[in-house]
Amino acid sequence: MGPYFQLLSTSGSSQAQSSVFHKIARFGLLAISAIVGTFVLLLTGFAALVVLAVLLFIGLIVFAYLWARAKFFGKSIGGKAFDDMRAAAKAQQAAMGLRTSSADYDDGDVINAHKTPDGWTVD
Repeated sequence: MGPYFQLLSTSGSSQAQSSVFHKIARFGLLAISAIVGTFVLLLTGFAALVVLAVLLFIGLIVFAYLWARAKFFGKSIGGKAFDDMRAAAKAQQAAMGLRTSSADYDDGDVINAHKTPDGWTVD
């Protein structure tokens, strides 16, 4: 038997040597996988932080724009703005002669309905 058949056989030292190389290779691949996995995890976390920072920056720009616009034009922001718009709309409707509430005019006859033992009835 030549050296080639000796490497293919399962006898003696070549098996032990193959097992050691197998363990070293497996450990090396595991270490590389752990390093790559950690790198990907850190990269993903960093990307999430960048996205969060960009969203916060955009929110800050929008807030600064709305705040400056409110200061420049004298318009309020928040709930008071809706109250101001509602008051301005009512004033505009009053100036145009539009009715703003249903109590100001008569819809016609009022139907008097009441509950009886047989159900509701209208007089």
